[in-house]
Amino acid sequence: MCQQQHWYGYGERIEKIKRGPSIERGIDGHLLLQIFFSAYMDLQKIKHDDPYKGAIGAVSDFVNPLLNDAFTNNDGDETKRIVALHALVLGFLDYIKSDILKWQIIGVEKEFRIKLTDDIIYAFTIDLLVWDGFFKPIDWKFTYDFFSPEVLLLLPQVRKYIGALKHLDFPVDFGYYGILRYRSLKKNTPDDLYRLQKVEPTKSSINTYFGDTVKIAKQIAKLKAMSPEGWKDEIVRNSSITTCKMCDFRFLCGPELHGSDGVNIRNVHYKQSTYGYR
Repeated sequence: MCQQQHWYGYGERIEKIKRGPSIERGIDGHLLLQIFFSAYMDLQKIKHDDPYKGAIGAVSDFVNPLLNDAFTNNDGDETKRIVALHALVLGFLDYIKSDILKWQIIGVEKEFRIKLTDDIIYAFTIDLLVWDGFFKPIDWKFTYDFFSPEVLLLLPQVRKYIGALKHLDFPVDFGYYGILRYRSLKKNTPDDLYRLQKVEPTKSSINTYFGDTVKIAKQIAKLKAMSPEGWKDEIVRNSSITTCKMCDFRFLCGPELHGSDGVNIRNVHYKQSTYGYR
């Protein structure tokens, strides 16, 4: 990540008022999956006759008022967006239903904490942690196309989870990416849209990714201990076409780089974010 991008997001704690459709889809899609699996876990605990059906109902109970509001406001684009995302998520849940019925849900968006030093705590949140004889961390991905084998080898998230869970003495050796593809095709079959991609990393990759995570946690602790001015003095921009064209802060970073104070841009296009370091 670009250090300037990191400063905007976690130092100033700002975010764009209007996010791109891919980001919105990912955030809202994660929320629908969170609602389903939270309801499923609760219904499992009380030994409900059909926790899957009940959890599907919880998702619909959340979505229907949003649809009604969009329809009432004559917002056709929002109506289409909600309908498409709802259908995508329900299709995925049906696609992995046989797996879901085998799982005991251990945690949904569950936070874990590792004490690295007396002063540094590494906190991480797993989208879904299940048990079916093995602990399995699962990370959701909403994407236009499936990942190539080369990219799958480099995706860090599940490998980081496995390394961190092992550090906490969980017996875990593999996990999954739950992949939902939103690309519109002439003929969409479930196999064209969904994958539960197993990740069984080598010991070397686990150690590397978890080691990198520990280093980053220590760097973040160092930044948090600085004054804002000191933090900004440490920033090195990663200015490249690949990095900048995908950055939500490019509308602010460019003018500031060339001498603007960015006040008007901040007021019009950005707001205080709800995330950040605790």
